This record gives sequence, C-alpha cells and structure tokens, in this order.
Amino acid sequence: MELIIVLVVIAVLIMFLFNNMVSKKNKIEKSLGDIDTYLQTRYDMLNSLFAQLERELDHESTVYAEVTKNRTGFDEIRKAYAENKNNPSAIVKADTGLSSLFTGMRSTFEKYPELQSIQAVIKVMNETVTVENNLNASRRVYNANVTTFRNAIQSFPGVLIANIMGFKDVYSMYKADEAAQSRPKSASEDYYKAKYAKKLENIDKE
Repeated sequence: MELIIVLVVIAVLIMFLFNNMVSKKNKIEKSLGDIDTYLQTRYDMLNSLFAQLERELDHESTVYAEVTKNRTGFDEIRKAYAENKNNPSAIVKADTGLSSLFTGMRSTFEKYPELQSIQAVIKVMNETVTVENNLNASRRVYNANVTTFRNAIQSFPGVLIANIMGFKDVYSMYKADEAAQSRPKSASEDYYKAKYAKKLENIDKE
C-alpha cells in the first residue's frame, strides 16, 4: 500500500512538473508571437518609408545613396528572417537588426534637413515610436518568460523531467544594445558648411 502511495505521489509530481514546463514554454511562444507581429508591422512601415524616400529623393544623389544602403540592409534582414522563420532565435535576430536599422534611419532623418519636409516620412517615423514602445514591453515579457523556463528545466528535480521529456533551451534573450538606444545626433556645423559650400561651388561653375 505504501509503495502504491509513493508511486502515485511520484506520478503526480512528474505530471505537475511536466505541465508546468509546458505552460512556461507556451508563454514563451506567445510572447515570441507578439514580437513577431510587431516585426511584421515594422517590415511594412519600412517598406512604406523606403518607397516614399526613393520617390522623393531621386533629385538628391547623396541622400538617395544613403537611403539605398539602408534599403539593402533591410532586404538582407528580411530575407534571412524568411529563410529561418521557424527558428525562435531568427525572430530575435531580425528584430535586433531592424532596431539598429531604425536607429540609422533616424540618424539619416536628422542629418539631412530636406527629409523633414516630406510629410509621409515624418508620419512613418512618428509611428515607429509607438511600435518601439510596444516592442520594448514585449521584449521584457519574453526575457522574463525565458528566464522562468530556464529556471524550471535547469533546477532539480525539473532538470530530470526536462531531459527525459526533451525540453531544451533553444531561445535567445535580448541584450541591451547601447548603440541602438543612443539618441542620434544632428548634423554638425562643419557638415552644413561643407554641404552648402559644395553646392555654391557647383553654382559658380555653371
């Protein structure tokens, strides 16, 4: 009788640990899905932004070249993500890459005053603020869920069940990116002087 009781207790414990790990894993997948949704929104926003910039800046070769460089980086991130979409780490990598790209675009926006007159560009850049705020919240939830899951599968006795049932830590966590979080600086006075001096020089030659 006592043996049966012990076996029942062990079975209940195993069932509890298993269900607990499944629950924590599902929370990670849900938070990862939220990030993926915002990631798709960012893709759409950047597509709209690049299309507008390329249409408006065909007369300004310097700015157009910089926008085109950013567009190339964007296309590479999107392609890599599409090829590895089933890998949870691919979402984190793509999101991190887009964050750096957005920072570069904001820097370009501040560096070239002529971009600030394009209302469609201003609208998209303003919309990114809301998306970034939502993403930051989702990233924190995701990191917390990953940490909780790791604790569950790495601590005793959960580690035994995790090894038997195939629970593995396949999730990357977000880390602070100082470059992406830093505020872009406006163009320096030297930049303006050089830019407009060159334009005056071209006018004199004509």
